[in-house]
Amino acid sequence: EALDGQRVSRFAIADKLSRKAEALPDLLRSWLSWWRDVMLLAQGKGSEKTDTSAALSAGVSLTISNVDEEARLRRLAAAWNKDAVLTSLKQTNLALWQLEHNANTRLVIENLLLIYPFNTKGIPN
Repeated sequence: EALDGQRVSRFAIADKLSRKAEALPDLLRSWLSWWRDVMLLAQGKGSEKTDTSAALSAGVSLTISNVDEEARLRRLAAAWNKDAVLTSLKQTNLALWQLEHNANTRLVIENLLLIYPFNTKGIPN
C-alpha cells in the first residue's frame, strides 16, 4: 500500500502509522525483511540453490523470507534499479534506529515513505 500511492496518500499512511508508535518497530523489521528479499531477487540470488552446509557455516541465507509475496517481489525487483532498493533497505534500517533513539515518529515515517520508490509502472499487488 505504501509503495502504490503518491505523495498525498503516503502522508496519510505516515499519519496513520505514527498514531501506532508502539507497533512501528515490528512493522519496520518486517519491511526490512521485505526489502532484503527484493534486493536478493534484484541481484538474482533469491532463487539460487545453495549448498546448505556452506551457507550455514558462512551464516548466509539466500532464500527469501516472504515466500507468500514472491511473485510481487520478483516484479518489483525487476522494475526497480538496485540502488533504489538498497537505499530503501538502508533507510528502513535508519528509521528503525531513529525511532529507537526517540526521534519524532511522524517525521521519521514521512521521510521514509518519501524515500521509497514509487510504483510508477503500475505493478499489480
